[in-house]
Amino acid sequence: MKRVLVSIVVLAMLVLAGCGDSDQVNTTPQPTMNITEPTPTPVGELKVKPKTGCTVTLGVSKFQTLNPLVADNEDIKHYLSLVYDPLFKLDFQQNALPCLAVSAKTQDKGMTWEISLRKDVVWHDDKAFTAEDCVHTIDFLLMNDSLYSANVANIEECILIDNYTFSIKLKKADMYVAGKLTFPIVSAKATGNDKTPVGTSMYMHTITEEDKMVFVANDKYWGKKPYIETVEIHFFDNERLKYESNCNLLLLTGSNVTRYMNKAGYISYKYIGRNYVCLVPNLRNDNVANDVNIRKALMHIIDFDKVINASVSGNGIKAAWPVMPGTRYTRESSHMYDRNLNKAVEYLERAGYIKQDDGYWYKVGDTQRRYPLTIPVNVLSVDTQMRLCAENIKKQVEETGIIVSINYLTETDFKTALTSNNFTFALLSYYIGSWPDIEPLFATDGAMNLSGYSNEELDDLLSGLFAKDSILDDMTRIKSILDYELPVMGLYIAQEAIVISEKIYGRDAEYKFWSPLDNFGNLHLFTEGVIEE
Repeated sequence: MKRVLVSIVVLAMLVLAGCGDSDQVNTTPQPTMNITEPTPTPVGELKVKPKTGCTVTLGVSKFQTLNPLVADNEDIKHYLSLVYDPLFKLDFQQNALPCLAVSAKTQDKGMTWEISLRKDVVWHDDKAFTAEDCVHTIDFLLMNDSLYSANVANIEECILIDNYTFSIKLKKADMYVAGKLTFPIVSAKATGNDKTPVGTSMYMHTITEEDKMVFVANDKYWGKKPYIETVEIHFFDNERLKYESNCNLLLLTGSNVTRYMNKAGYISYKYIGRNYVCLVPNLRNDNVANDVNIRKALMHIIDFDKVINASVSGNGIKAAWPVMPGTRYTRESSHMYDRNLNKAVEYLERAGYIKQDDGYWYKVGDTQRRYPLTIPVNVLSVDTQMRLCAENIKKQVEETGIIVSINYLTETDFKTALTSNNFTFALLSYYIGSWPDIEPLFATDGAMNLSGYSNEELDDLLSGLFAKDSILDDMTRIKSILDYELPVMGLYIAQEAIVISEKIYGRDAEYKFWSPLDNFGNLHLFTEGVIEE
């Protein structure tokens, strides 16, 4: 089921892979040596020789547009990365690597940037790629709601310098701006992006038929040519038919990770996804959520592995906050909280509660036992994953004598409760992005600060975070503040997966949610074994 997100929460949060000085990265195919039959006992490693040609099939259900800046289908967004290129791409550590751009330079500590472009790129309609296309794309994003609005939110102005150079003026300094210039660049002159996309990348759109769309390898591609000659994207009426088809490659999210990850005849690869799940306490009102000791007690009661197993069948990782672990921005993002009922008791007693012989916790002084400790949690009723998560938390917490009251709400009522501050705890899922921009969630005036949390030191750290060449120390301090005060009670980040037919070779061992098809050009079909020294 497609995840339903409240509009106030739907903004992408994840941020950047910074670049101070850009480095050109060159890749070359590994050398191979042909052998003749019969052969002696091989010396070396048996490899698969890539075959140029052949067709790979992908699948997609309903979508409305082929404009990559406003694509309304997650599969289409990724498939269009085979047609369009960005200025920069991100590696696994979220470093920015050159793509259409060759460099990004600043002379005023990150307030303005000069972007220099490749000069050997042409569009699929044979028009030259120039800086005008980049300015056109950024201006479109500044003036329209899109998938990449957060990427350009800090841009004040974009200025054309010459055919292969343009500059960006920012609202505030950002030393990691290249990591945000990862959106697809569209032509300033091409028409028909909605129906017949024209890009610069390794595949060209040729035709859209009733039941499929066809891409073919671009002979004029500026980079390494792909081995697969033709890509057919087959259309399906619904997600189930897509996943149960014999398409060669499928991208899995949500409950479909569990359902189809072990699809017969395919090899699957899981990776950390974008969906961060957390409990948000309302700190504005005088309620149990406002007591940090209660929040800490709950974090020591919850067994996060059990929550992950119940919610996403184990396909998730524990996550204290919405930051991708293992990148250049964080040393770690794991929990300081583990299930420890003795510590939970300590925090409950600090909060002024005592466990009575009926098994429930009461405020000291409630001698008549009228008000047992109760944790109200708002949950979006149509979200199956959130329902399973809430029910597992309820089961765990109630085993310790704390009552959990789950309020299942419609999308309208859920949103109204959040925006009117009429909740105690809310179980939420946020989309995290490709850089750690957590200011909207935790800053006092942050657009997604639903808890009403405020911390002056944290505000200062967040406001100047990306103006520095390195933010590791600041991120460590930010984490210590968030761990101690728990303005958001992180649970897990769900995993996503890619499944690829076992007939296809050249697969990566690792994938990442921001660009799962980066390795597509290396995919190929088996033809013969060769020995590589």
